[in-house]
Amino acid sequence: MEDNCSIGIVEKILSEDELLVKLQKDQVCQNCAGKNSCNIFSSKDNLIHAKSEQKLDIGDEVYIYTRPSIRVLTAFIVFFLPLIMLFAGYFFGERIFASENAGIISAFTGLILTLAVIIVVYRTSNLFKQIYCWVEKKTGDLN
Repeated sequence: MEDNCSIGIVEKILSEDELLVKLQKDQVCQNCAGKNSCNIFSSKDNLIHAKSEQKLDIGDEVYIYTRPSIRVLTAFIVFFLPLIMLFAGYFFGERIFASENAGIISAFTGLILTLAVIIVVYRTSNLFKQIYCWVEKKTGDLN
């Protein structure tokens, strides 16, 4: 299986070329050190929007492809942005209040606010729904 490919099952057909696909946990996930962090923002069923040019039916097993740039953007938003805001909050609090304790409190406040904003935007905005994956019907092993 390619690095940018996952396996899923078609759960719902939204339109002629748009689907809801349930992600399957695969062998790569079992060995990943960060596998528990993948479910932080996901719904229980891990449903994603996807596009396909093929005629698919509910229950079809499909390969799910994403662009590497989308994976990099997602990793930045989920992992690096909170870390950046942690340091920014510390320096902001330490400079404004001239106290290390205020810097530490500001750091964690910045971290918590960043995570809250990410969660709210993810759950309420159409921004992430516009980042589509595409799918192809699974016909055999992918090499």
